[in-house]
Amino acid sequence: MYYAILREATRSVILRRLCDQILHDELHHVRFQAQQLASLRSRRGLPGTALTMGLQRFLYGGTVIVVWMFHRRVMDRAGVAFPAWWRSCWREFEDAFSPETPKVPDAMPVGRLGPADRAEPDSATGDSLLGFRGDP
Repeated sequence: MYYAILREATRSVILRRLCDQILHDELHHVRFQAQQLASLRSRRGLPGTALTMGLQRFLYGGTVIVVWMFHRRVMDRAGVAFPAWWRSCWREFEDAFSPETPKVPDAMPVGRLGPADRAEPDSATGDSLLGFRGDP
């Protein structure tokens, strides 16, 4: 989710393309991890599966909070409030890591939370490499 938001928060063509590549690569990574975790869970009984899912959710929730805290400037720039970030992250989690068959989409939701495509060449906007006005 973060790279989709970062992509929409910048005007940098270079950074937007990097985000596209990361999102593409991450799709395959998430699919692989979801399949591996589903395989591991299939060998456990109900108590083991419940414990594993609880711990996985706990760690994921902490990660969602830490990413928000350290990347709030990007979230603010994209107009994404914490409740929307939280819900979107958990929706992605549920889609990828539910105890049932993983339901990872065929394509990552590039820009699902951000405004319309607004990439401009940096030289035209005076923006930094990241596309944020006023950056050194």
